[in-house]
This record gives sequence, C-alpha cells and structure tokens, in this order.
Amino acid sequence: MNPLLVFAISLLLPVIPAPKEARMSDRPFDRAHLNEIRYVKTGKLAEEGYELKIRRNGITIRYSTDAGRFYAEKTLGQLARGGEMHLGVIRDEPSGKDTGS
Repeated sequence: MNPLLVFAISLLLPVIPAPKEARMSDRPFDRAHLNEIRYVKTGKLAEEGYELKIRRNGITIRYSTDAGRFYAEKTLGQLARGGEMHLGVIRDEPSGKDTGS
C-alpha cells in the first residue's frame, strides 16, 4: 500500500488524543466482528501502553497493565463511534508523567 495513503488514513482517525502510532489500511473492517475481541496480557509494552490490531476476523488488544487495557478499550470505543473502521494497527503509550505545568 502507498505509504502516503496509510499516513493520510491514520490522520483521519477519530481518536483523541491521537495515538503515537497508527498504521491503517484502506480496507474497511466488517462490524459483524466488532464483538470478537481477544485480550493478550504481555510484559513487552510500556506500563500503560497498548497495541490494538484490527483484522478481518476480529480485534486483538495487547496490554501490560489494566490501565493499558482501559486505554485500548477507550480507543476502540472512539473508533466504533466514529464511522467506518479500517483494518490496521494502533500503538500507544504514555508520553511521560504529567508535571502539572
């Protein structure tokens, strides 16, 4: 797929705040599989990080802590409410501790 198209589609994600990485295709996700979510707990991600894989036959959420799972579910909820979903991978993690400034 054309990298510029991948980038353009990623910019259109209806997710706030924007994730650190989103590689989405132009192929739509069949919402009939929206409830087919597989959860994988792993120690290979940042403490509050997650990876959300949207595939033809379902969704996989990888996370290290409950906070990461929570953020992945929030992102998925925003995508589901935002209109047409596309196949792809979204990765995010905290950018740093809030300093209060």
